[in-house]
Amino acid sequence: MSKVNDIATKYGQLSKLAKKEIDNFLDFLLHKQKEDRAKTMDNYKKKILQTSTWSEDDLKVFLR
Repeated sequence: MSKVNDIATKYGQLSKLAKKEIDNFLDFLLHKQKEDRAKTMDNYKKKILQTSTWSEDDLKVFLR
C-alpha cells in the first residue's frame, strides 16, 4: 500500500472532530512553511541589497 493510500485510509477512519483537527494542523504547518520561505527570501533580499556596486572609476585602480 502506498503512503498516500495509507494516509487516506487512516484519515477515513477518523471521527469528524479528529478530521477537523488534522485539517487545522495541516493548515498550520502550511502557513508556517510559507512564513519560513518568506523570511528566507527577506533575508536574501537584505543580503543582496548590501552588495556593493563599483563604478568605472573604482575599477581603474586595478588597471594600473
